Amino acid sequence: MLVTGLSVPYSQEYRRLQTNQELLRLLAEAGGGKCYESPEKADFFSRDFPITRDVQDIWRWLLIAAVVLFYLDVFVRRVVAFWTRKPRARAAAAADPRLAVLLERKAQLQRTTLQVGETVVRSSLAATEKVAARTVLEEAISSSPKEPPAPAESTPEAKETKAPEEESYTARLLEAKRRALRRDDGNKKEDS
Repeated sequence: MLVTGLSVPYSQEYRRLQTNQELLRLLAEAGGGKCYESPEKADFFSRDFPITRDVQDIWRWLLIAAVVLFYLDVFVRRVVAFWTRKPRARAAAAADPRLAVLLERKAQLQRTTLQVGETVVRSSLAATEKVAARTVLEEAISSSPKEPPAPAESTPEAKETKAPEEESYTARLLEAKRRALRRDDGNKKEDS
């Protein structure tokens, strides 16, 4: 067994046991501070600091101002804020005879458009009433008792007298609906 010992001496900065006043003075001068010789002379709570600058962001205020100015611009452009402009514009319009003719034509077209619109509304109401009447008629036909179809005449003279009439699209659809209803009624009777 081997026993050895090792001694590590302290660093050089620990050899000084006194305060390095010169180093403290240099540090205070470099940082803009003061160095006092004794604590009795020192005024630790004095507020004689140098004035410093504080930088603040103004982007929020600029953003708020931009938004307010944007909406103010839209308001001024879109909303008639000054009612005194209208009479001046009308006076200028009346002064030019061509413009007066154009304004009269515009008013006439507006009246015509209004009359055509009323006519369209009336005709659509009439068409709606016709459709409602047809629906009631179809319901009445479908609810009435079914009569057996009359036997068709097999003579050629009868066929010649019954010339095929041209039916409208609506009439053909109505006839197809009736045939479908008859078939459905027949299927229901067979099922029961």
